[in-house]
Amino acid sequence: NWSYVMFDKMVTLALHYFGERDIEYMVLETGIGGRYDSTNFAESVAACVITSISLDHQALLGNTLEEIAWQKAGIIKKGSHVFTSANQKECVLDVIRKQCTSLDAILHIIDSDRSSLDGLELHTPYKVQVENACLAGAVLRHLDVSCNGMKNFYWPCRMEAFHLTTATDSLVVLDGCHNEDSVVHFLEGLQERYPSRKVLTMFGAGDEKCVQEMLLQVVQRSHSVVLLRSKHMRAVPEMFLWNSISEESKGMVLQLTDKETTTIAEKMTLLLDDLTTKGTTGDYVVAICGSLFVASEARECLYRMDPTLFDPKDWVTQSDY
Repeated sequence: NWSYVMFDKMVTLALHYFGERDIEYMVLETGIGGRYDSTNFAESVAACVITSISLDHQALLGNTLEEIAWQKAGIIKKGSHVFTSANQKECVLDVIRKQCTSLDAILHIIDSDRSSLDGLELHTPYKVQVENACLAGAVLRHLDVSCNGMKNFYWPCRMEAFHLTTATDSLVVLDGCHNEDSVVHFLEGLQERYPSRKVLTMFGAGDEKCVQEMLLQVVQRSHSVVLLRSKHMRAVPEMFLWNSISEESKGMVLQLTDKETTTIAEKMTLLLDDLTTKGTTGDYVVAICGSLFVASEARECLYRMDPTLFDPKDWVTQSDY
């Protein structure tokens, strides 16, 4: 009576695909959590990796970091080597240590030391990217696999910067961050990376996310805010976002149009045109975040504005924008 969802089917297809090829290692990334995830079937693994844990998917994983960490630690196998970052909260590390002890697993706690990335030509100005790169490098070295594959890595919609040629000195950065912790990492990273620019944040979210907590961080770390709603069926309405902002912070929200419903593309165009008209594009970094659906729609809009920003083989060139 097992009910298969789309993710289960995609995992099955991936296993079939890689099973037909002579691969040395396969990376299985959990969909949600870990303990009860459909990827968590392997009994013998080369390594278990647990990245930064924060509040996310609480409806499924629990309302505390300890509960979520227990779900994530469910991927740890008996006698396995487990890798996680030294930047994890202590309560999270306690849960991981306990699980490792119960299964005689060997825990490796990895420092975020940029010097360990020397020679890899990694363009990782953001602390969270350095943390993840150090973790990945430690796992590869444990497996005696070259780290050269990490050189010049590229991940769409993850701190992805675009310098638009159509608007003088216009800078747009996309990130699919969708919980409070990742929003903080993203916006603080922008402030450190572009200290001379004010952060203008365009924000939209899904209905299962911690919207108020994310918006609080957005308001605290932005000069001004534009509210968005993606085309996804579970996207939060702009009015809900508006009502989630405190009265004293509502003055930060830019009203770009009188229309009740406006697409992300329309708002991006209005905003960038307005900044260009005022000659203030160089004063801001436009941050677009809150959801991968929001970031991907913004990416499609940027492609329409300037196709030369993208590689001809990029997925956005074949999207249904």
